[in-house]
Amino acid sequence: LEGAPSRDKRRALFTYAELFELFVTEFEQRALPARELRALLAEIPVVPRSAFQLLEAQCHKAAARKMALLTLLSLVEGRPSCRWQGLHILFKLAYAGGEDSGTRFD
Repeated sequence: LEGAPSRDKRRALFTYAELFELFVTEFEQRALPARELRALLAEIPVVPRSAFQLLEAQCHKAAARKMALLTLLSLVEGRPSCRWQGLHILFKLAYAGGEDSGTRFD
């Protein structure tokens, strides 16, 4: 279409973060195991900030905490570009208190 307005062309584009949000929505709708999300995060070229926000939110839920922590540790270990954000979340969780305030870290 030669005469198509440029607005329509821009509408067809999407950001990497929007694509990741689409994957997360699909994971939640299909109730796929969390380890599959971990595999996806290990394979994608860039881990968006929203992934870390999602993992941090899961760490606050008792049912999803174990898989979220394992995913964070996997990202910290395997992806140098994710180390700062992953360690930041882990330290924040360790010293925030809350339900697990009786847990010792020594």
